[in-house]
Amino acid sequence: MKVNLNMRIRKATKKDFFKLNEMKKEFFLWECEIDDRLDPNYINNGLGSRLSRNLNQSNVAFFVAEEKENFLGFVGVDISKLPGSFKAKKQGHLFNLYVRKKYRNNRISTQLIRAAMEWLDKKGINDQIIKVHFSDNKAHKIYRKKGFKNYLIELQRKDN
Repeated sequence: MKVNLNMRIRKATKKDFFKLNEMKKEFFLWECEIDDRLDPNYINNGLGSRLSRNLNQSNVAFFVAEEKENFLGFVGVDISKLPGSFKAKKQGHLFNLYVRKKYRNNRISTQLIRAAMEWLDKKGINDQIIKVHFSDNKAHKIYRKKGFKNYLIELQRKDN
């Protein structure tokens, strides 16, 4: 459902911790529904401390979609060093793209991805990846529109 939004995209700060943490909890619970390897108890045993660390790191950024101080969505991005066998020395990694259900289909995810990619571009990071769940076809479509292509398929075997 399209919603009239007076929204802005901005880089999250340490002051955004509590709102962003609540949203990351929503995202993680959604992830738990599609990935049975994940433990929902992580919400209370590590999610917040990891976010707090991330907000203090210069190689990590979160971008939030905000309307009147309400967070509608977010995306994370980080920069890591690549092994010497790669031509590029560093790689950007987009992660945790999430838009609250009632605000979906308003191109918020597109704007969040753009903000993350621009942050990487400004830092000179041309090698950019995103990992997305195999069954999340909506996300595949969004990322392809932004120039991402299938690169690697990870296969998993699990004994019951």
